[in-house]
Amino acid sequence: MIYQEVVMEISSLFRQGYSKREIARSLGISKNTVKKYLSGEETAFNTRNYKSKLDPFRDYVEERIKSSSPHRLPV
Repeated sequence: MIYQEVVMEISSLFRQGYSKREIARSLGISKNTVKKYLSGEETAFNTRNYKSKLDPFRDYVEERIKSSSPHRLPV
């Protein structure tokens, strides 16, 4: 499940009267995770902005893809 879907599912089940333990068991996640999501902490997934080795070529690749449309670009 995607993060947003998990949070919505947890809050929906909690509003329906399910306990944190029951929610955790049904979704296959930790009850501490359920508690964290219900408290409003949204720092469960930390993302980093990594630089790719291909970043210098991104514009070139995007232009090649656009120019090959609607046909596929041979690899």
